[in-house]
Amino acid sequence: MRKFPGKELETILRDFYTRKTSSPLKRKRTRMPGSVFDIQPEVSSQETTQIVVEVEPLMGFKVKTRDIIKPGGYRNIDEFVSYTLPRLERLHNIRYGSSARTNTRRGEISVNVR
Repeated sequence: MRKFPGKELETILRDFYTRKTSSPLKRKRTRMPGSVFDIQPEVSSQETTQIVVEVEPLMGFKVKTRDIIKPGGYRNIDEFVSYTLPRLERLHNIRYGSSARTNTRRGEISVNVR
């Protein structure tokens, strides 16, 4: 079985999100509590679809955006990583097989493939 490249993928995800939020062209978030601007994501789901191009070489197969991207976007980098990384791990385990249950943290997916 091929080992899941979790650390490398987490680095790619964090670098990607940081690039998206640190662009000088990025719209600045308005700090108006209780307004419509307060509920907007920091990075939209449309902006994150490009991540598949960066993770596919490590995954070793094509990844569909619908399998890893959360509709509505992400409010911060930790939400992006904690949502995306377990889904990548699940796809990896399905593709390469895993008899062990994956370790999970709060809000992540656990997979038990036999």
